[in-house]
Amino acid sequence: MSDKRDVQRQPITVKRDCILGIITFEQHEWKDHVAHVVDLSKKGIGVESIAFLEPGFVWFKDRVGGHKSGILVWSKQLGTKYRAGIKFLTLSRDAEQSVQERLSQSKPHRPLRDPEKIIATLMESIDRNEN
Repeated sequence: MSDKRDVQRQPITVKRDCILGIITFEQHEWKDHVAHVVDLSKKGIGVESIAFLEPGFVWFKDRVGGHKSGILVWSKQLGTKYRAGIKFLTLSRDAEQSVQERLSQSKPHRPLRDPEKIIATLMESIDRNEN
């Protein structure tokens, strides 16, 4: 793993599970996962899982580092486990509520109903954060 980061990462010394859902980029399907947080920075987290985590938009069941969402930007196998990096997304209160309402109407491991609206809300937040 590369340590060429512009933000200091803090390793997690106390085991913390992270329940998250991922809207996969490829199929726009909602997938639930449990991962272990291995490091944390102000911009994102590193996680470890027993299953491959597909890149996509992430929704945390409970806030992580004060954030409810992120983008899974990379995932790779290391030994018998998988490591992944999630970049936090900062959402407005309205955007967060909108996404939460739409996700609560969807069923796990099924294509999302009207995923374009959820993705558009998340993309607007990305654009706002980058400008």
